[in-house]
Amino acid sequence: MSAPFPYGETWEVERTTRNDFGDNAYVVSHSIVGCAFDPGTTTEINGDRITVVSKPRGFGPYDADLRPDDRIVRPGPEPRKQRTYRIQGAIKRYKNPFNGWTPGFEVGLEQVS
Repeated sequence: MSAPFPYGETWEVERTTRNDFGDNAYVVSHSIVGCAFDPGTTTEINGDRITVVSKPRGFGPYDADLRPDDRIVRPGPEPRKQRTYRIQGAIKRYKNPFNGWTPGFEVGLEQVS
């Protein structure tokens, strides 16, 4: 697996599984090394109240095992302050058609509380 960001973060990937009661639950499936996080742009919506919407993005190795229904857990600013994100939209994997270069993936993220 290539690591496009040699000083990047290591993300844990959570996948759904059925628990003992038949409900879907997220469990840590595996880790992805060499990822980068972009906090994204923010949009301020002014109506009767002020709402700020941010659109963070994630980047990582081309061949990372990701699915659209996965969740990403990335390290926080302090120990035990991890942040969990849900994948938004398609996982974009970039590959140069002329020389086969695969710089990595890009994915939209939404923070889960």
